[in-house]
Amino acid sequence: MLPDIMVRIAEFLQTPILSLGWFVFDYWMIIHTITGGLISLVVKKWYWVLLLLVIYEVFEISFYGILFAPETKVNIFLDIVFGMIGFFTLKYLVKR
Repeated sequence: MLPDIMVRIAEFLQTPILSLGWFVFDYWMIIHTITGGLISLVVKKWYWVLLLLVIYEVFEISFYGILFAPETKVNIFLDIVFGMIGFFTLKYLVKR
């Protein structure tokens, strides 16, 4: 069982900012984008970042109900997409 503060934080992060049918943009998307950008400062090849993001999502799935709330397949896909958006955005900005 997670401590109450962690449950409240998780609930906040899952608050929809924008919801368009199957697409739900929440605060987790911002965190995934920032994380992808931060990873770009260390890992230079996009395919390694993609692999890291996929491995993290598998880790998350492995701990559903223990550390993480279950997610839809669309949400898992969008987590990876927004991580890659963060990677490419910061990589582009650092080049300039």
